[in-house]
Amino acid sequence: MASGMACSNEMLLVTLCSVFELSEVQMQAIGKVASNSIKWDMVYEHAKNNGVYPTVFRNLSMLHDMIPDQEALRRLQDLCKTNQIYSLKLLAELIRLTDLFKKQGIRVISIKGPLLSLKIYGDVSMRSSRDLDLLVDPADIDACVDILLNAGFELVEEDCGLSPKQKKLMRKAIHHHTFISQTGISVELHWNIMRDYSRRRLKRNGAGKRNTRCPEEPSAYCPARTNCSF
Repeated sequence: MASGMACSNEMLLVTLCSVFELSEVQMQAIGKVASNSIKWDMVYEHAKNNGVYPTVFRNLSMLHDMIPDQEALRRLQDLCKTNQIYSLKLLAELIRLTDLFKKQGIRVISIKGPLLSLKIYGDVSMRSSRDLDLLVDPADIDACVDILLNAGFELVEEDCGLSPKQKKLMRKAIHHHTFISQTGISVELHWNIMRDYSRRRLKRNGAGKRNTRCPEEPSAYCPARTNCSF
């Protein structure tokens, strides 16, 4: 490995501890790295910034006596407790929204999030999730938007006064709408998994003939802005 790409002991420890079920060999490797001179505050930061702190804490807890900096371990534990509470809130909201969609005959698939964590690990809090990602049929987008608005969510993006035709064209380029509730829970309503970056098609179809000025935030879905977040 080139010297410029060398991995620090802290990042190596976090990487090793990111595996959910460790073998005896992996546990020994973790113990060996942990016995070195470790900056435990950096271990905390790496685990937090990379969203792997649930598994890192779980595995480091097994080496409790080998961790000289118990404060770093306690901070990870506090982070995990906060994540556990929030994950349960996300799951409760997912159940509520799924029920609302079901009552309207709309099929919805939860992607990523607490449900994936529950399926893989048997624990909703073993992954850190910031929001709920819901995948629906493109034909159901407008109905889903209405359901979310009536359920207490607000649409984060502004349509800048787009006509129905322009809005339809825009949805061929973007792949989700973002909503946020009064309690701070964010929901991304997807009708596609990935973005379509073929912006030229929008121009050819005339989606940029209106709204040459958008007073909203730069992230608004406005076809006339070069810095729009499609």
